Amino acid sequence: MTRNERITTILARIRQIAPDPLPRDNTVLDQSPAVKVINSVLSLGLGYRKVEKKLDAFQENNPDVRQVTELAAFIKEDYQTPIDFLNKEFNYEHKPKSIRKANAINSVCEKLCGIINASPSVPEEDTIGQWALRAKPKGYRVWNITEFRIAGFQWLRVLFGADTSKPDTHILNFLADTLNEKFPQTNEKKKLEAVNLIEETSARSEFSARDIDRIIWAFMSEKKSDKCE
Repeated sequence: MTRNERITTILARIRQIAPDPLPRDNTVLDQSPAVKVINSVLSLGLGYRKVEKKLDAFQENNPDVRQVTELAAFIKEDYQTPIDFLNKEFNYEHKPKSIRKANAINSVCEKLCGIINASPSVPEEDTIGQWALRAKPKGYRVWNITEFRIAGFQWLRVLFGADTSKPDTHILNFLADTLNEKFPQTNEKKKLEAVNLIEETSARSEFSARDIDRIIWAFMSEKKSDKCE
């Protein structure tokens, strides 16, 4: 199958699933920058619905922690270690995977704080938004954060306004089914290819890349739920 045929096949499937435009996704776009950072790590491998209530509770319990710099300071000043923060605020146990997630949240904060500090006269969220637009999918390699690879990096970009896609399990399985190709969950090269395919499909259609991502996520989540019943 040629590249053009693959894009045409993906677009036909998307139009079949979602013939009408999607409503605005307020649930994540209206989150504070601090919560978006936490979301980009905690939802990896779980899906947003499994962490939604915890994220809402965190914001309600900590109304003064809204900016990324405030989150970085909160973790550093109120807790001895990042996992202590994750344990108290989100009820994660002191286990290796949870420790890696806690450290990833802290590391993402540090990376974004470096970007923010480079433009002190620009509002924090604007600075991060501009970074999200300029960054490229391969940027996760430069950050080199354990437990935060391309899917998390791309999801962070989406949360801060980039029109792109995150190559998570739903996206990879959808492309594998639609194109009858293999998109292994552990293959970073295929994940980069998945992002490119979604962005190219967007460029040739009436859908934004973010909307294609949401359409696939909703469709594959429902499909998975049906299998469990």
